[in-house]
Amino acid sequence: MADRPRRRLAPGARVDLEQLVEAGTARTRAAARRMSATRFRMWVLATGWTPTQRSSR
Repeated sequence: MADRPRRRLAPGARVDLEQLVEAGTARTRAAARRMSATRFRMWVLATGWTPTQRSSR
């Protein structure tokens, strides 16, 4: 499953999610809490988000 090509979400949704990621890990964790585990996994795959982006603050 990990080797499946990443898909982008609709442009509007992508902007919101990328802003969330740029805002920092705390807000991203809050978003993860609001989502179900499955949706979060889909979001991670769709946006290419990885926990290592924390260090790019």
